[in-house]
Amino acid sequence: MAKRMIYTKEKVIKQLQNYYKRNGKITRKSFDSDKTVCSASVVLQRFGSWNKALKMAGLETTHRGIYSDEDLLEQLKTYYKKNSKITVQGFAADK
Repeated sequence: MAKRMIYTKEKVIKQLQNYYKRNGKITRKSFDSDKTVCSASVVLQRFGSWNKALKMAGLETTHRGIYSDEDLLEQLKTYYKKNSKITVQGFAADK
């Protein structure tokens, strides 16, 4: 039976940083497909979210934007005024 690897937060951070150094960028999908590092699910288990892990590793997040609750509420209000109803698909498609 193969020995199961234990990944501490520190080890995961080091793997994220090294992966970024080797590849010049990092996404959850690309990291997860690399068999030389832990899985993305391990990252999520240790940090709760992919972006939180990247932040702890001192790396840029791939998140498209971070909006405050107020910003999101304003966007929803504006969308509703234009469309008189809100659907997930419609709101997501509205650039």
